[in-house]
Amino acid sequence: MTLKEYLLRLVDNMPLLEKLREYWAIRRAARALEEWKSDPSTARPWREVFTEMGVNVSDE
Repeated sequence: MTLKEYLLRLVDNMPLLEKLREYWAIRRAARALEEWKSDPSTARPWREVFTEMGVNVSDE
């Protein structure tokens, strides 16, 4: 497979890539929630978790 064919295949699978990114963002959020439930004092701030998920967390 040439580089061009590989890149075209990636572009064709963009909806799949978006779903995978969404899936992993949900997994990261679930891990952060479990971490918070087990020991809130050591959990990452929610702002950091939401930013990692791509959620706008501006204070407006």
